[in-house]
Amino acid sequence: MQLILAPLHGITNAAFRRVYHKHFPYFDSAIAPFVSPTAAQNIGKGLFSDLLPNVNEKSMPIEPQVLLNNGDVLYPFLDKLFDLGYTKFNINMGCPAAVVVKKNKGAALLERIDLIDKILTVATADKRFEVSVKIRLGMIDKRRIYDVLPLIVKHEVNTLIIHPRTAVMQYAGEADVEAFEEVVKEISSNAVNVIYNGDIFSLAKFNNLSSRFDGKINSLMIGRGALVNPLLPGLIKGEKFENPTLKVYGFIDDLRKEYQSLYFGEKPVLGKMKELWTYLRISFDGSEKYVKKILKSQSLYSYEKHCEELFENSAFDCNKKIFGNIQTDEQWE
Repeated sequence: MQLILAPLHGITNAAFRRVYHKHFPYFDSAIAPFVSPTAAQNIGKGLFSDLLPNVNEKSMPIEPQVLLNNGDVLYPFLDKLFDLGYTKFNINMGCPAAVVVKKNKGAALLERIDLIDKILTVATADKRFEVSVKIRLGMIDKRRIYDVLPLIVKHEVNTLIIHPRTAVMQYAGEADVEAFEEVVKEISSNAVNVIYNGDIFSLAKFNNLSSRFDGKINSLMIGRGALVNPLLPGLIKGEKFENPTLKVYGFIDDLRKEYQSLYFGEKPVLGKMKELWTYLRISFDGSEKYVKKILKSQSLYSYEKHCEELFENSAFDCNKKIFGNIQTDEQWE
């Protein structure tokens, strides 16, 4: 079973992917967080900064993702992607963020079947590329995806990545594995590679899904689960970690140093590291009071001090049984 790192906007950037791959080289590939071209004449260098070959050469293979509501913006964007060496790209039809949906992008496209048809017409016309689509079940109605499937087949989309929640659910509740299974049955007779994404937080959940879909799909995508437990892809691939706590410490310490080398000032570095800790804390035992201090840190000196306290007093449980949804938005006071 192939493992793919999900695109988590603002988190799984090139720096994160490089450091992650250095410490945990178990993902077979990744989809990069979305870029959003607008009018063709406004394409600038900054749009491709996360996709440049030199910032990804010591990382896992990546596939760019595009967020759009108009197929016309794909040119000359795709020409530039091809010049950078890419022959695949992903279309985001699943992002549930309000700021994205308001612009009729991401999951909002699921309410505009006509627009999906137009976008896929342009995207799949360029035979230099394989096209994949990342999608949710619908905005509100989880049966909406069945209106999209004929277009996926009609336009010969190569890969369909399904996060089986509606957009209004955001990340609440449970990913609907049964709904995903129904979609796989519906589209199985067509030449579309289907990938599951959602709530893979433990080896037990991976094994359950892998067994359930054996022979039906060949890839699983992991997003938040890789933040909660960075060792999870290694466990899935059969790696035995003798000192999980030390492995995680090495990873987050290198990541902090990487961000320090890239960003000016302490605030953006702290912001990136704190965001990771809202996930990572879940796999530590007895970490609450130390994580509170980490998230309240106003300087890197304070942050590093409290991280050391946590690792001295808390153990990382790489086999912790985490099932279902996780919440990372608690107010740690």
